[in-house]
Amino acid sequence: MHLRRYRRVRAATNAPAGILLGGANDELHRWQLLGDLLRNPTRRSRRFLHHTVSAGWRLLTRFWGASTCFDAPLFGLLYQPSLVPLSVEGGDLPFTPPMSSSNSSSDGMSRIATFIIAVCAVVMTGLAVKDRLVEPARKSRATPMVIDQADWADFDVGGNVIGDATAPIKVVIFSDYECPYCKLMAERLRDVQSKYPSQVAVRHRHWPLTAIHQRAYRYAVAAECAAKQVPFESASSALFALGSLPFDSTRSLSNVVGVRDSTTFLACLTDSLMLRRVDADASAARRLNAGGTPVTLIGRFRVNGAVPLPLLDSLVQVQRQASNR
Repeated sequence: MHLRRYRRVRAATNAPAGILLGGANDELHRWQLLGDLLRNPTRRSRRFLHHTVSAGWRLLTRFWGASTCFDAPLFGLLYQPSLVPLSVEGGDLPFTPPMSSSNSSSDGMSRIATFIIAVCAVVMTGLAVKDRLVEPARKSRATPMVIDQADWADFDVGGNVIGDATAPIKVVIFSDYECPYCKLMAERLRDVQSKYPSQVAVRHRHWPLTAIHQRAYRYAVAAECAAKQVPFESASSALFALGSLPFDSTRSLSNVVGVRDSTTFLACLTDSLMLRRVDADASAARRLNAGGTPVTLIGRFRVNGAVPLPLLDSLVQVQRQASNR
């Protein structure tokens, strides 16, 4: 209905579409603007987002108090964003406010048009926020950046190796047992090792983020101590399964990791040698300036965060081809 009215008024006056507000006919400009909004509902611009957030609220709060409201300052920029200064606070916009109509029916229709335009503005603001903030963040998480870590061999020391230590493909991962993405990466690395048996060695190193994970450091030390009695991979898997779940005090860590000699294990938890091993891993991780866990080195390729399995497989294949040359 609004679009038909817009076309009818425009045809009667032979006015160009998209003319700036503040011209010859107040009501005509309102319907022109509404018609263009209806025809282009996904129109976006950075300045539109900037000004709509600040002016939209003022429009809605003053809607019932004045018929002209913020028509020219707010909506004129939809057509000529280049004429709008970066900030509307404390300055004038290059538009002439339209005069209020004395006709009550025209004033009522103007209120309706202004209200509908305000709703459209709010909807388009949401679309712009989604397009400029939400989508880029989602895409950046879905596609992690691969970094060339030339000194990767300096980090391929210490820790505990899962698989054949002489395997041609070396993977180093810095993990936190309370980090769910670290658990996910451990599962994906197991899948890769199953696909390429005897070709991939995974060196697990500790990076407990003690600022946010209260038990991560203790779990890291427990993994080191358990590795003296059971395979490190099994103890590590058990601790990842425990993760950030509330710890049941009736089940000691010795039962969780499956050691036979619990007395020796508990004494090991306070051994300064074990503490220094965990601290050395964390110190090496901080040199990478990664910002968080997990951090994975596939040869010289470094990826921060959980690596998607297809990307992980591709990087392993690149390393395979390099080792066969």
